[in-house]
Amino acid sequence: MRRTLVTVLIIGLAATVFAATTDSKNTVTTNCRADTSGLFLTAQKAYQDRQYEQAFTAFQKAADAGDAQAQYMTALMIYRGQGVGANPTEAARYYTLAARNNFPKAQYNLAILYYEGTGVERNDVEAYKWLYLANRQGEPRAANMLPVANRNLTAALKAQAINEALAIPPTSKNS
Repeated sequence: MRRTLVTVLIIGLAATVFAATTDSKNTVTTNCRADTSGLFLTAQKAYQDRQYEQAFTAFQKAADAGDAQAQYMTALMIYRGQGVGANPTEAARYYTLAARNNFPKAQYNLAILYYEGTGVERNDVEAYKWLYLANRQGEPRAANMLPVANRNLTAALKAQAINEALAIPPTSKNS
């Protein structure tokens, strides 16, 4: 059941990340550093055209340069095995980078990986911490998952998770 939950929740995300990156005037908005926006746009176009190897290469370059949205997309592609072999451990590494850069979808996905023990050791405190942060940023799925994750925690562990979450320094949206 847990494995199915994580697969369903993560698989549906790529389309929503692109929908969230354009406004009504088709202006692209990303969590990109200025020097990676061209790479991200190249990757996004290749992904939409289902040229996954090309998309992965460009996303990974932007991700390794610190672009939070590219870190998220790199993780998603690694998790799904698009343009690269599937590797949940490596996906978790990139989700962690994006999550630490305050990308809420990455925080949510990382939480699910910790909750399921997929690619990382199962850890309810880590799962709750990342769900808490994603929820604070308005990720709707996190609000639904928090009560589920809460069932596995004592009050002390829940407090620990929240304290750890609050200790993560905020980053600017364009860092």
